[in-house]
Amino acid sequence: MAKRAGPTMRRRRLGSELRTLREKAGLTLEAAAEQLRFSPSKISRIETGLIGATSKDLNDLLTLYDATPESVDDVTRLARAARQKDWWHLYGAALTSSFVEFEAAATRIRS
Repeated sequence: MAKRAGPTMRRRRLGSELRTLREKAGLTLEAAAEQLRFSPSKISRIETGLIGATSKDLNDLLTLYDATPESVDDVTRLARAARQKDWWHLYGAALTSSFVEFEAAATRIRS
Protein backbone atom coordinates (compact mmCIF):
# COMPACT_ATOMS: atom_id res chain seq x y z
CA MET A 1 0.00 0.00 0.00
CA ALA A 2 1.48 3.36 -1.03
CA LYS A 3 1.95 5.99 1.64
CA ARG A 4 0.16 9.27 1.14
CA ALA A 5 1.52 12.50 2.50
CA GLY A 6 -0.88 14.73 4.38
CA PRO A 7 -1.54 18.30 3.30
CA THR A 8 1.25 19.61 5.53
CA MET A 9 3.77 17.21 4.04
CA ARG A 10 2.55 18.04 0.54
CA ARG A 11 2.95 21.78 1.21
CA ARG A 12 6.45 21.12 2.52
CA ARG A 13 7.33 19.21 -0.64
CA LEU A 14 5.88 21.99 -2.80
CA GLY A 15 7.86 24.57 -0.83
CA SER A 16 11.03 22.55 -1.18
CA GLU A 17 10.58 22.40 -4.96
CA LEU A 18 9.96 26.16 -5.11
CA ARG A 19 13.05 26.83 -2.99
CA THR A 20 15.15 24.67 -5.31
CA LEU A 21 13.85 26.56 -8.36
CA ARG A 22 14.56 29.91 -6.67
CA GLU A 23 18.10 28.88 -5.81
CA LYS A 24 18.68 27.56 -9.36
CA ALA A 25 17.53 30.96 -10.64
CA GLY A 26 20.24 32.53 -8.48
CA LEU A 27 17.79 34.52 -6.38
CA THR A 28 17.84 35.11 -2.66
CA LEU A 29 14.57 35.05 -0.80
CA GLU A 30 14.78 38.83 -0.38
CA ALA A 31 15.51 39.46 -4.07
CA ALA A 32 12.60 37.27 -5.18
CA ALA A 33 10.28 38.98 -2.71
CA GLU A 34 11.34 42.42 -3.90
CA GLN A 35 10.78 41.59 -7.57
CA LEU A 36 7.34 40.11 -6.89
CA ARG A 37 6.39 42.77 -4.33
CA PHE A 38 5.87 40.04 -1.74
CA SER A 39 7.18 40.16 1.78
CA PRO A 40 10.18 37.87 2.35
CA SER A 41 8.18 36.16 5.09
CA LYS A 42 5.44 35.22 2.59
CA ILE A 43 7.91 33.38 0.37
CA SER A 44 9.53 31.83 3.44
CA ARG A 45 6.16 30.57 4.72
CA ILE A 46 5.37 29.07 1.30
CA GLU A 47 8.79 27.41 1.09
CA THR A 48 8.50 25.93 4.58
CA GLY A 49 4.96 24.67 3.97
CA LEU A 50 3.33 26.85 6.61
CA ILE A 51 0.96 28.25 4.00
CA GLY A 52 -0.09 27.19 0.55
CA ALA A 53 0.47 29.21 -2.59
CA THR A 54 -2.42 30.67 -4.51
CA SER A 55 -2.56 29.96 -8.23
CA LYS A 56 -1.49 33.54 -8.96
CA ASP A 57 1.39 33.40 -6.49
CA LEU A 58 2.53 30.08 -7.93
CA ASN A 59 2.39 31.44 -11.48
CA ASP A 60 4.33 34.56 -10.46
CA LEU A 61 7.00 32.50 -8.68
CA LEU A 62 7.43 30.05 -11.56
CA THR A 63 7.66 32.89 -14.09
CA LEU A 64 10.26 34.74 -12.02
CA TYR A 65 12.28 31.56 -11.56
CA ASP A 66 12.13 30.90 -15.32
CA ALA A 67 10.95 27.34 -14.65
CA THR A 68 11.02 24.80 -17.45
CA PRO A 69 7.67 23.50 -18.75
CA GLU A 70 8.38 20.18 -16.99
CA SER A 71 9.02 21.96 -13.69
CA VAL A 72 5.86 24.02 -14.13
CA ASP A 73 3.84 20.83 -14.65
CA ASP A 74 5.44 19.10 -11.65
CA VAL A 75 5.00 22.05 -9.31
CA THR A 76 1.43 22.68 -10.47
CA ARG A 77 0.61 19.03 -9.78
CA LEU A 78 2.15 19.30 -6.29
CA ALA A 79 0.17 22.47 -5.61
CA ARG A 80 -3.12 20.78 -6.57
CA ALA A 81 -2.30 17.81 -4.34
CA ALA A 82 -1.42 20.15 -1.46
CA ARG A 83 -4.90 21.71 -1.65
CA GLN A 84 -6.73 18.38 -1.33
CA LYS A 85 -8.09 17.32 2.01
CA ASP A 86 -7.38 13.85 3.33
CA TRP A 87 -9.81 11.34 4.78
CA TRP A 88 -9.48 12.47 8.40
CA HIS A 89 -10.90 15.92 7.65
CA LEU A 90 -14.33 14.25 7.48
CA TYR A 91 -14.07 13.54 11.21
CA GLY A 92 -13.36 17.11 12.26
CA ALA A 93 -12.23 17.57 15.83
CA ALA A 94 -12.46 13.86 16.65
CA LEU A 95 -8.92 13.42 15.33
CA THR A 96 -5.94 15.69 15.77
CA SER A 97 -4.91 16.10 12.15
CA SER A 98 -1.28 16.93 12.90
CA PHE A 99 -0.66 13.47 14.32
CA VAL A 100 -2.58 11.77 11.52
CA GLU A 101 -0.59 13.74 8.92
CA PHE A 102 2.69 12.68 10.49
CA GLU A 103 1.52 9.08 10.59
CA ALA A 104 0.51 9.20 6.93
CA ALA A 105 3.97 10.48 6.00
CA ALA A 106 5.85 8.03 8.22
CA THR A 107 7.94 5.30 6.67
CA ARG A 108 7.76 3.15 9.77
CA ILE A 109 5.48 3.02 12.80
CA ARG A 110 6.51 1.30 16.02
CA SER A 111 4.51 0.71 19.13
